[in-house]
Amino acid sequence: MVLSKSLNAIAQGGARAGRDPAMKSVPRRLHGGGRTVYASANWAGGWVNPFGADYAWMYDDGPGGNNLDCRAATSRLCWGHRDNILNRFGGHASCPGASALATDAVFTWAKAKKLLHIH
Repeated sequence: MVLSKSLNAIAQGGARAGRDPAMKSVPRRLHGGGRTVYASANWAGGWVNPFGADYAWMYDDGPGGNNLDCRAATSRLCWGHRDNILNRFGGHASCPGASALATDAVFTWAKAKKLLHIH
């Protein structure tokens, strides 16, 4: 798993526009040969801080909550933001152990583990 400049640019475009990024502009192939096997987005505006947005995504994303995509209890988009947060990226068959090659990598899981002293 990596943070990449090209994917960050797509996310930043969505943030500047005040909405989810254009998911159709997420490339299937990353610079360096890596593949995008899963992409999702959570955008929130009007919250005092990120903790409020995260709380809403986790606990108020279903029927009767603030999720604009969940107008009916039977909508497949109810709890979608929560699903994005809790997704097991390494669980996809095409990326066991979750690693990606990207020449525009900004921050990798290996770097994070080193900084956090995780072995």
